[in-house]
Amino acid sequence: MKKQLLLPIMYCIALGIFFCSCTFHCSAFQRKKHLLGGDRDAHQCIPSAGYQWSELRKECIRPFELPFKLLNADKTYGAYVCFSNDNHWAEVYAPEGHWLLQKTTDNSYIRSDQKSINIVLKNIQDAWQLNIQNGQATYAEPTPSSIQ
Repeated sequence: MKKQLLLPIMYCIALGIFFCSCTFHCSAFQRKKHLLGGDRDAHQCIPSAGYQWSELRKECIRPFELPFKLLNADKTYGAYVCFSNDNHWAEVYAPEGHWLLQKTTDNSYIRSDQKSINIVLKNIQDAWQLNIQNGQATYAEPTPSSIQ
Protein backbone atom coordinates (compact mmCIF):
# COMPACT_ATOMS: atom_id res chain seq x y z
CA MET A 1 0.00 0.00 0.00
CA LYS A 2 2.82 2.38 0.88
CA LYS A 3 4.52 1.72 -2.47
CA GLN A 4 1.29 2.45 -4.31
CA LEU A 5 0.97 5.87 -2.59
CA LEU A 6 4.65 6.73 -2.83
CA LEU A 7 4.78 6.64 -6.64
CA PRO A 8 1.92 9.15 -7.26
CA ILE A 9 3.25 11.45 -4.51
CA MET A 10 6.74 11.46 -6.04
CA TYR A 11 5.19 12.05 -9.46
CA CYS A 12 3.23 15.07 -8.14
CA ILE A 13 6.32 16.50 -6.42
CA ALA A 14 8.41 16.14 -9.59
CA LEU A 15 5.67 17.73 -11.68
CA GLY A 16 5.37 20.61 -9.19
CA ILE A 17 9.11 21.26 -9.24
CA PHE A 18 9.12 21.23 -13.04
CA PHE A 19 6.26 23.75 -13.33
CA CYS A 20 7.72 26.04 -10.66
CA SER A 21 11.12 26.13 -12.35
CA CYS A 22 9.50 26.79 -15.74
CA THR A 23 7.37 29.61 -14.33
CA PHE A 24 10.36 31.21 -12.61
CA HIS A 25 12.53 30.94 -15.72
CA CYS A 26 9.80 32.30 -18.01
CA SER A 27 8.96 35.25 -15.75
CA ALA A 28 12.66 36.13 -15.38
CA PHE A 29 12.99 36.02 -19.17
CA GLN A 30 9.98 38.33 -19.59
CA ARG A 31 11.37 40.83 -17.08
CA LYS A 32 14.72 40.88 -18.85
CA LYS A 33 13.08 41.21 -22.26
CA HIS A 34 11.08 44.32 -21.26
CA LEU A 35 13.71 46.06 -19.15
CA LEU A 36 13.62 49.77 -20.07
CA GLY A 37 17.07 51.00 -20.98
CA GLY A 38 18.41 47.49 -21.34
CA ASP A 39 18.78 47.85 -25.10
CA ARG A 40 21.78 49.35 -26.88
CA ASP A 41 22.40 49.99 -30.57
CA ALA A 42 25.70 49.75 -32.45
CA HIS A 43 26.84 53.11 -31.00
CA GLN A 44 25.77 52.16 -27.44
CA CYS A 45 22.79 54.57 -27.59
CA ILE A 46 19.62 53.52 -25.72
CA PRO A 47 16.71 53.65 -28.22
CA SER A 48 14.06 52.81 -25.61
CA ALA A 49 15.04 56.01 -23.78
CA GLY A 50 14.80 58.07 -26.99
CA TYR A 51 18.52 58.23 -27.80
CA GLN A 52 19.82 58.09 -31.38
CA TRP A 53 23.32 58.45 -32.79
CA SER A 54 24.22 61.87 -34.19
CA GLU A 55 26.75 61.77 -37.03
CA LEU A 56 27.40 65.48 -36.60
CA ARG A 57 27.93 65.50 -32.86
CA LYS A 58 29.45 62.00 -32.66
CA GLU A 59 27.36 61.21 -29.58
CA CYS A 60 23.97 59.85 -28.54
CA ILE A 61 21.29 62.53 -28.52
CA ARG A 62 17.54 62.71 -27.97
CA PRO A 63 16.27 64.47 -31.12
CA PHE A 64 13.09 65.71 -29.45
CA GLU A 65 15.27 67.77 -27.10
CA LEU A 66 16.88 69.70 -29.98
CA PRO A 67 15.86 73.37 -30.00
CA PHE A 68 15.17 73.43 -33.76
CA LYS A 69 11.78 71.82 -34.45
CA LEU A 70 9.64 71.76 -37.58
CA LEU A 71 5.98 70.60 -37.62
CA ASN A 72 3.85 68.86 -40.22
CA ALA A 73 0.71 70.60 -41.55
CA ASP A 74 -1.53 69.02 -38.88
CA LYS A 75 1.01 69.86 -36.16
CA THR A 76 0.88 66.23 -35.03
CA TYR A 77 4.44 65.18 -35.93
CA GLY A 78 7.76 66.91 -35.55
CA ALA A 79 11.03 66.88 -37.42
CA TYR A 80 14.11 67.93 -35.48
CA VAL A 81 17.25 69.50 -36.91
CA CYS A 82 20.76 70.13 -35.64
CA PHE A 83 23.47 71.98 -37.54
CA SER A 84 27.23 71.45 -37.60
CA ASN A 85 29.38 74.07 -35.89
CA ASP A 86 30.43 75.50 -39.27
CA ASN A 87 26.81 75.33 -40.61
CA HIS A 88 27.89 73.24 -43.63
CA TRP A 89 25.77 70.26 -42.56
CA ALA A 90 22.31 69.71 -41.13
CA GLU A 91 21.15 66.50 -39.50
CA VAL A 92 17.41 65.84 -39.73
CA TYR A 93 15.37 63.46 -37.57
CA ALA A 94 11.79 62.84 -38.77
CA PRO A 95 9.27 59.98 -38.54
CA GLU A 96 10.16 59.16 -42.18
CA GLY A 97 13.86 58.78 -41.44
CA HIS A 98 17.17 60.29 -40.34
CA TRP A 99 19.36 62.13 -42.86
CA LEU A 100 22.53 64.16 -43.18
CA LEU A 101 22.08 67.16 -45.50
CA GLN A 102 24.85 69.28 -47.04
CA LYS A 103 24.63 73.04 -47.44
CA THR A 104 24.28 74.14 -51.08
CA THR A 105 23.43 77.84 -50.76
CA ASP A 106 22.95 80.30 -47.92
CA ASN A 107 19.34 79.16 -47.61
CA SER A 108 19.26 75.44 -48.38
CA TYR A 109 20.61 72.00 -47.53
CA ILE A 110 20.12 68.83 -49.59
CA ARG A 111 20.71 65.14 -49.06
CA SER A 112 24.26 64.53 -50.19
CA ASP A 113 24.03 60.88 -51.25
CA GLN A 114 21.21 61.55 -53.75
CA LYS A 115 19.51 58.20 -53.22
CA SER A 116 15.89 57.58 -54.14
CA ILE A 117 14.43 60.02 -51.60
CA ASN A 118 14.91 63.72 -52.33
CA ILE A 119 15.32 65.71 -49.09
CA VAL A 120 15.63 69.50 -49.02
CA LEU A 121 15.79 71.83 -46.01
CA LYS A 122 15.47 75.47 -47.01
CA ASN A 123 14.85 78.87 -45.54
CA ILE A 124 12.15 80.80 -47.39
CA GLN A 125 11.38 84.30 -46.15
CA ASP A 126 12.91 83.61 -42.71
CA ALA A 127 10.94 80.40 -42.21
CA TRP A 128 12.49 76.94 -42.52
CA GLN A 129 10.78 74.18 -44.52
CA LEU A 130 11.66 70.52 -44.88
CA ASN A 131 10.62 68.95 -48.18
CA ILE A 132 10.66 65.19 -48.53
CA GLN A 133 10.22 63.44 -51.91
CA ASN A 134 7.87 65.26 -54.27
CA GLY A 135 8.68 68.86 -53.31
CA GLN A 136 5.73 69.42 -51.01
CA ALA A 137 6.50 71.21 -47.76
CA THR A 138 6.17 68.29 -45.38
CA TYR A 139 7.39 70.15 -42.30
CA ALA A 140 7.62 73.85 -41.56
CA GLU A 141 8.85 76.05 -38.77
CA PRO A 142 5.96 76.99 -36.49
CA THR A 143 5.04 80.66 -36.56
CA PRO A 144 4.36 82.44 -33.24
CA SER A 145 0.64 82.64 -34.08
CA SER A 146 0.44 78.85 -34.71
CA ILE A 147 1.98 77.84 -31.38
CA GLN A 148 -0.62 77.18 -28.74
